[in-house]
Amino acid sequence: MNSLDIKDIWKSYILRNKEEVTVLKDLNLMVKQGDMVAIMGPSGSGKTTLLNIISGVDRSDKGRVSIEGMCLSDMNKAEMAIFRRRSLGMVFQDYNLIESLSVKENVLLPMIFD
Repeated sequence: MNSLDIKDIWKSYILRNKEEVTVLKDLNLMVKQGDMVAIMGPSGSGKTTLLNIISGVDRSDKGRVSIEGMCLSDMNKAEMAIFRRRSLGMVFQDYNLIESLSVKENVLLPMIFD
């Protein structure tokens, strides 16, 4: 079994002028446990969109994403939130600390929700 299994992912966005732009088209990716993967490409190529779909922050228009055999594509919002909280760690490019908390309190904050 693969740690990450992405099959036939499609994602499009509708621009303000009502034009549809397809960012991901028929994307497939399999990552085995222990493998290290780098997602690289020019600005606007879909890297962030793909990572948002893998993490469950966004949904694909078509296709399936499975992590450790659990299909994220079939989860509702509540199930996805529990899955992310228990199984995923994300480091965002731009961090947003809560200013009224200390660094230690910001780091420990996710532990409150588990």
